[in-house]
Amino acid sequence: MNATTKTWPEVKVTLEVITRPIAPCELIMRGQGGEITVNGGSYLFSYLGEMTEEGFRVEGYHFEKPDGESYDLPEDLSSCECGDYLARVRPGGCKHIRAVRMLRERGVVA
Repeated sequence: MNATTKTWPEVKVTLEVITRPIAPCELIMRGQGGEITVNGGSYLFSYLGEMTEEGFRVEGYHFEKPDGESYDLPEDLSSCECGDYLARVRPGGCKHIRAVRMLRERGVVA
């Protein structure tokens, strides 16, 4: 970060899991998205990745709003495609990165 880059406050996140996402497997080859709300906004949340001989390998996560707007995050949560992430530097990242961390902490996603 250079001296002219402003650091914005940490984003507050409220998260509700309506239905859990299902990772692709032998029974559900494409997996199934789950429904979550982040700060009151609804999203279809699903895994990104590929099937291997050992099973499904998570490569990232996909958030999709009801209007079709979507954001993908890599598995290491190093970036997001949302405008907040692209325009601001925030401790802990944007609300999507923070939401995935919370889902992991709760044992909802891998």
